[in-house]
Amino acid sequence: MTRLIDIARGPGLSIYTDASFLSDGRAGIGFIVVDHAQRSVTEHRARITARSSMAAEVLAVSHACDHAATLRRPATIYTDCTEVEDAVNQPGRRRRDAWIEVSHWLKQRLDETHCVLSYVEGHSGNLGNTRADQLAKAAARGEEPRDPSLRCPDCGEMANAVTFRLHVTVCPIRRQRVTPPPRTQQHEHQRKARRGRR
Repeated sequence: MTRLIDIARGPGLSIYTDASFLSDGRAGIGFIVVDHAQRSVTEHRARITARSSMAAEVLAVSHACDHAATLRRPATIYTDCTEVEDAVNQPGRRRRDAWIEVSHWLKQRLDETHCVLSYVEGHSGNLGNTRADQLAKAAARGEEPRDPSLRCPDCGEMANAVTFRLHVTVCPIRRQRVTPPPRTQQHEHQRKARRGRR
């Protein structure tokens, strides 16, 4: 399992998308935006109207494109839906007329917003994909997303909702390697004063 902040480099964004389509027709999307330049991670979710799980997955990618366009940043958008990835990168593989139309529309959205689409295997321990899945399910059910129970690959500790962002920016193991700030004259004066009282 790789920390989100180390997955990609450069000025662009990495956006992990997922969708949830329930048996009663409720649907939701979730996506995680990893900004490698700012070393930050933000979470987004929304309840949507969709007629199928495939439509929900397409809308999740479209919402991620909109977000990247709002930030005016190029992005790599990750999906765990092979059909959506095929629609963009191998459009001739599925020959239904409706799907070809969706393929052209989605490719145009990606081109307009300077985004590229890539596949990530679902339920494989990827932090971004796992959290996007949790957000999408919570959005579809109209609930607050549950705490992510994700194990940090560096220190082995489990992350919760509060420490999730900390783990993807700086893990406790890395924190131990950070050199402490140099002592100022005021700190030295206080230390000597404390010694004098003993």
